[in-house]
Parts: sequence; C-alpha cells; structure tokens
Amino acid sequence: MATRAECEEHVDYVETAALATEAFATPGLVFDPERLRWFYERCFSLGSTVIALRDGDHKVGQFCMVRQTMMVDGRPEPAAQLVDLFVSPKYRGKEALKSLYEKMIKAGGTRLSVKPSGIPVMDDLYEELPNFAEVLDDLRKHIALCADSRDGMEVPPMLLLGEP
Repeated sequence: MATRAECEEHVDYVETAALATEAFATPGLVFDPERLRWFYERCFSLGSTVIALRDGDHKVGQFCMVRQTMMVDGRPEPAAQLVDLFVSPKYRGKEALKSLYEKMIKAGGTRLSVKPSGIPVMDDLYEELPNFAEVLDDLRKHIALCADSRDGMEVPPMLLLGEP
C-alpha cells in the first residue's frame, strides 16, 4: 500500500464522514457530513487544516488541526490543536501516522496546543512523588479547567526549587 499525505484544499465531507464512520466502527454511530462541515469551517475563528492520507484517489485517513489564538505570557499567539484523527483499520500503522504527522509539521507553522478530554488518574504520581503533591494539585486544577472549557492546555511557569 503506497499512501501519501496531503493538505486538502476542499474537503469532501461525505467521503470524510464515511471514513470516520468506518474508522470508529461503533454500532449505531454514523458521522454527519454537515456537522463535520460546521465543525471544520465555522466552529473556530481561524479556520482549520485537514491533512488526508490517500491510497490513490481513495481517502483512507485524516486528521484536522483547528487554528485559534491562545494567550502565552499575556500575549496572543497563533496555535493549532489536533482535534480529529482517524484511519481506516486496514491502513493503520506507524508509516501512516508518520506520514500524517510529517505533513502536519510542514503545514503547521504555529504552536501546537494540547486539549485533554478529562482528568487523568494521577494516584501513582502522588505515590511516586510525595514531595510534589502541591505541584500535582496545581496541575490537576489546570487540567480540570481545560477539560471543561474550549481552551487549550496552558500551565504557567512554576518555581520548583530555590527562592522566588
């Protein structure tokens, strides 16, 4: 299978919805082309970039980066957040992901932002790093705020050793 990754100038939302439905393979879950159109074109003020993985003319994978502005040290910075990644089951593997990510880096040109979907279980970290409980508490608060908002993850600098 010789695949290639490319930036899509015009997204075929019917094809994309069918691919997402196939990739997630969840009974009763069918992706709606118009919802994808709304999400990719209207939901984020700075737009989005779709990187497609193709085998010939057939779309077999993709991810979408949405562009937004985030505040870093009180200054607005352009950012891109990876929001969708799905690949047809028969095309999954390191090479497919490597191809997609290499194209993402070339197409990006902005700071990448992380958006956690929930608060991770951190009990093992508290046990392994008992002296960092206060720092872990602070990180947990930032993750919780981020998970419940539309914003990307941003953690302010922390002094871990020495006098401020």
